[in-house]
Amino acid sequence: MGPMSILVTGCAGFIGWKVSEMLLSEGQTVVGVDNMNNAYDVRLKEWRLSLIRDNPDFTSHRVDITDRNALSQVVDDGRIDAVINLGQPGPACAKAWRCPTSTTIQT
Repeated sequence: MGPMSILVTGCAGFIGWKVSEMLLSEGQTVVGVDNMNNAYDVRLKEWRLSLIRDNPDFTSHRVDITDRNALSQVVDDGRIDAVINLGQPGPACAKAWRCPTSTTIQT
């Protein structure tokens, strides 16, 4: 079996970036998606992407995983064999994601 095309959501986050880097080092094709939200310094996310951006087997898209139309366009652009979902939803959902569980349950 040849290289796989793997969609990695949250590709600019620490874990998503490391997973993408590992997959690329193994000869896989990575389609990265990240909304580049400001949960922490976006410059750090941009720096991580700069380390893998020049790999011809890597493409990245600034897409919020809750935007079905935009995500569909990314997926429809090519063959995706697997998905590794490490992404966090964008601004509309970010408040709920950052709240402690007890706070989320109470609202």
